Amino acid sequence: MTETGALLRRLRVERGYSLVRFAREANYSKGYISKLENGDKPVSPEMARRFDRILETQGVLTRAVAGPVPAPPVLPDGPDPWALVLGGTDPLAPNSTHVDEQTVEVYAAAFETWRMMGHRMSPAFVLPNLVGHCRALRELIAVNPLPDLIRQASRYAEYAGWMYQEAGDNTRAREWTATAVRLADRVGDVGLRSWAMVRTAEIALYTEDGATMVEWARRAAAAPESTAALRSAAAQRMAQGYALLGEASACLSALDEAHRWQEAATAESGPHYGSTSLPDQIAITRGWSLHHLDRSAESVLLLGSELDRIPPTSIRSRVRFGVRLALAELDCGDVEGPAPAWRPWSPTCAAPTAPPSGSTSTPCGGCCSSTPATRRPACCARS
Repeated sequence: MTETGALLRRLRVERGYSLVRFAREANYSKGYISKLENGDKPVSPEMARRFDRILETQGVLTRAVAGPVPAPPVLPDGPDPWALVLGGTDPLAPNSTHVDEQTVEVYAAAFETWRMMGHRMSPAFVLPNLVGHCRALRELIAVNPLPDLIRQASRYAEYAGWMYQEAGDNTRAREWTATAVRLADRVGDVGLRSWAMVRTAEIALYTEDGATMVEWARRAAAAPESTAALRSAAAQRMAQGYALLGEASACLSALDEAHRWQEAATAESGPHYGSTSLPDQIAITRGWSLHHLDRSAESVLLLGSELDRIPPTSIRSRVRFGVRLALAELDCGDVEGPAPAWRPWSPTCAAPTAPPSGSTSTPCGGCCSSTPATRRPACCARS
């Protein structure tokens, strides 16, 4: 018997669940639960979260499966930030290049363009252009290190980190975020250091590591240089971390804290960090968290309302949260919910591949064999 299996059995017995009752509520066979408890089968992170919710054990199993929080990386130090992806220096020194405030304005306008493209396009398309701009900015800063130009380079590097995160490359996401921090430190923008901690928590979200999310969000919220807006963002990541751990009370308290900091942030001025495509980030975070806390009916109402408010141009956000809405609808038993708003930009759902000749299965494994084609995106969402 493994430690996790023994812990599962102990918690089940302490909560007064028979093997039959627990298997029924967890939607597994009695034999499979017995194998989990005896260590014949591993308890996955998803199972641990589900069992924690059923047994109301506040994330005990989830933390046991996840193991210890990894040691935090040290952000300020490291190799030449521009060498992370770009390699060596350009042999052609830009001796004849003129760099002034108009140069800064050009790059500021280009940044807004690429951020808008990032709302609509794959990171595979956006990243090469961002990296190219970063290389040019490196050369321009060598000619004339204007503070505003360095700040602009920091924004490009931070957004490149976000795009690498979206592409699933967490290593380069951390490296480019660290690059942004180094640049911001050169001009005294200490707020970006706190934002890097929030971003580290976001990277942990992609691997569903709730404990690491909570740890980094706490650090960001406690940092003396953090603004009210940054503390609000940190509280949102903390809420999502607690949701992954199954700790409902702590999750909802963190969301309330995010609201309080957001109200305080209305009086602030300065650089904006984070998403520009979500009208109400806290509402979206609440809807996401409620789904993980097995309160999917509330999640459907909230995500459905907020999805309608996301601008049509923010295609990637609409798809991301549209899928989350579909999953919440599935958990409510609504297989034939309304065709989601994200369907026009989801080729795999709009045009599912045909099953092999002679097969009776469907693209999602048979779950929608009797479902009208226009309703299939929702029931195919998990696959």
